[in-house]
Amino acid sequence: MHKPSPPDALTPATAEEHGHQQVDVCVGCLVDDQIELFWHAGAPLAEGLLFLEKLDLHGLIKNLPLDPDAAEAQIDALQALEQADEFPETRPNALSEDLWALVSNEHSHCYSHSERLGQVEILTGILSIDVAAQYLQGGNVPSCFASCSRAHMHLGMALVQAGASYSQDSLRSVAQRGGKAKVAQDPKQRTKDQAKQYWLRWQEDPALYVGPEAYAKDMMNKFGPESDLPKEQVIQNIESPRRWSRQWKAQKNTTEPAE
Repeated sequence: MHKPSPPDALTPATAEEHGHQQVDVCVGCLVDDQIELFWHAGAPLAEGLLFLEKLDLHGLIKNLPLDPDAAEAQIDALQALEQADEFPETRPNALSEDLWALVSNEHSHCYSHSERLGQVEILTGILSIDVAAQYLQGGNVPSCFASCSRAHMHLGMALVQAGASYSQDSLRSVAQRGGKAKVAQDPKQRTKDQAKQYWLRWQEDPALYVGPEAYAKDMMNKFGPESDLPKEQVIQNIESPRRWSRQWKAQKNTTEPAE
C-alpha cells in the first residue's frame, strides 16, 4: 500500500506556521490516519469477501494501478458491474484481468447477490484509498479527501453486504445452501465438490499432502485435461485448485470458533 510522505508544503511543524490558514492538524497526518483506519477494518473484510490470505491481499495491492486516471477507470468499471442487471460471463474490456479474476464466476463462486456486491464494494474501496494516497503524493488535496471519503463509503457498503449474506447463517451454511443450487447449473461445481472432499480428508490427515501446491497438482492429475472427466467438468488450470484451497481455508478460519 502506498503510504507516501506528504509534500513539505502540506506538513508544517505547527499550526502557527500556516499563517493565514489556522488549522489544528496537518493534512498529511490526517490522511495517513484515514488510510490506517480504512485498512484496520478493510483488510480482514477483503480477505473474507475475496477469499484471500494476507500475502495474496498484499500482492493485489502491490499490483494496483500507479496512475490515478488508470485507477479511476478501474473504479468506474467496478461500478458498472454493480449496476448491471446481470453479472457478465466474460471480462469487461475496461476491467483489469487481476480484478476480474477475483469476481468472475469461474474463480469467485459466490452464492448470493449480496456476496457479489460485497466483493465489488470492497475492491472499489481498496482502489479508492490507494488513489487517495496517490493524490496526496501529487499535492491534489481536494481529490485526496474525496477519494478517502469514497473509500470509507464503499467499505461501509461492503460491511452491509457482508452482513446481509452472513447475518442469518454462518459462511459454511451459506456455501452449503448455495452449492446445491449451483451444481445443477454448473458442471464444474461437481468437480469442485469432489476436490473439496480430498481437501477435507487432507485437513483430517495432514500427511496426505506436503502442502497446498502438492494438493493442487494432485487435483490436476485427478480432474485435469488428462483425466477421464467430461470436458465440461475438467479443471483447465492449476490456479483453480489453488484458489479453492485458499477459499476453504478462509471459510474454515471464519466459521470455526476460536479456541
